[in-house]
Amino acid sequence: MIHISDEELIKSVQQRAAVLGRTPLSKEFRYYSMAARRFGSWNNFLKAARLTPSKVSKSEASDYPSSKSELIDELVKLSAELGETPRKADFAYYKKALAQFGSWSNFVKKSGLKKRSRGLSEDQLIAAMKERAAELGYTPLASEFKHSQTVKTRYPSWEKFVKKAGLPVNNKSKFAKQKKRALINELRQLRDELGETPRSADFKHYNQAIKAFGSWARFIEASGLKKRTRKSKVKKQPKEPKVKKQPRKQLTSEELIQLVQAEAKRIGQTPVSYRFPDYTMAVREFGSWEKFLKAAGLKPHKPVYVKTNQLSEEELIQEFIHLSNIMEETPRSVDFKYYRQAFQLFGSWPKFVKASGLEPRKRGKDAPSKQKHWLDLRLRY
Repeated sequence: MIHISDEELIKSVQQRAAVLGRTPLSKEFRYYSMAARRFGSWNNFLKAARLTPSKVSKSEASDYPSSKSELIDELVKLSAELGETPRKADFAYYKKALAQFGSWSNFVKKSGLKKRSRGLSEDQLIAAMKERAAELGYTPLASEFKHSQTVKTRYPSWEKFVKKAGLPVNNKSKFAKQKKRALINELRQLRDELGETPRSADFKHYNQAIKAFGSWARFIEASGLKKRTRKSKVKKQPKEPKVKKQPRKQLTSEELIQLVQAEAKRIGQTPVSYRFPDYTMAVREFGSWEKFLKAAGLKPHKPVYVKTNQLSEEELIQEFIHLSNIMEETPRSVDFKYYRQAFQLFGSWPKFVKASGLEPRKRGKDAPSKQKHWLDLRLRY
């Protein structure tokens, strides 16, 4: 088989361009499949050959070859250049051939060429065998040659194929010694590259070494290398013990009432239940939130929404900022009695908050766990 190099492909297409007087189309170059495969695409190949893609339409392009005899002549020429029967992918006019002859095998038969055998040729098999032997440093076993099944179908025995390749047939005892020696040499070479004794995962013929020496440790010992020392594990620093949360101080009924009254005075209205940190304690003490508020002399908070559009955007923002200053935080929509007007004028609550220049209320882990003013209040009572 004649191997066509990239340089030869480029030279061939340049010669074809000189004959045509222009850049050939892909179908006008017999090796276009090979060229496209080598260079990634037909245009990449033309670029490497310093040719610009032809703008000639398909109808203007040469119709050669068109007859059966012309197709056969082209195939025979290509076969002589390749040194073997071409594949369909190697023939630039294979579509025309299929249209004229019905199938590729019939086209090859009519051309008087031998049917291409599947797999590697004999020369390719022998070349692959020699290459594998050079890689291992000894004549491979059938299990060490990836084309061994092809060999079994073509040769009476493995030994005859080995002789055909010009390699010495392995003597079992002698072969075992050669194999061990080759494995040791390879391990030592890898040690020199790494600068330390290789791990089993670093050695590509690990399985062969285990079969030959019984274990990785014996293989290392037979190679005269030092055992790889295990790195001492870094002791993890003990985690700091979690600080147990102090149980919440139980407040009396009077203390709870004083707290909720102080909060109501601060914000100018009765607090809603979810804003009262000791809500659970109050409900447990008084039976319900409503009864707790009644005992404190407070009326339950009910949002008041003004239906008439009596405030402008500026007035709404001023009212909202004023409420924010009283509460010392950004109010919720339920806290703002002009919520409906704000929603109608600004489209949504977040847009209204943003227009007011206030920070949106934080949620989740970022939200403050306790309000500072509330802790101050609790310390007083």
